Amino acid sequence: MTEICKLNEIPDGGMRPVIVEKHCLVLVRRGDDVYALLDQCPHQGAPLSCGVVTCRRMIDTAGDYHAEKDGLIVRCPWHNWEIDVTDGSACHADNVRVRTFPVVIKNGVVSVEV
Repeated sequence: MTEICKLNEIPDGGMRPVIVEKHCLVLVRRGDDVYALLDQCPHQGAPLSCGVVTCRRMIDTAGDYHAEKDGLIVRCPWHNWEIDVTDGSACHADNVRVRTFPVVIKNGVVSVEV
């Protein structure tokens, strides 16, 4: 495990790009949870850290939507691909994933294992 930063250095509901052992990662924080992903969209390689943290908008009926996984989806800045930060899965493409990394938070310090 490599210590990266303090939890409060990642904005709640936001992201922070980091380099860990030559890997470009993006840390995404939701409350007291932090997720680490490779900072590269599986579609065409855009840096996910330049995108936004959002939710999935699901259609109930025509013109009626509800939000799922609020704060747990990163939308790619180039082509709007959506990545679930909890497991790295692409929301609109079966069997496509971004590599994820284990995160431990201890005494307010965020560590990542690559």
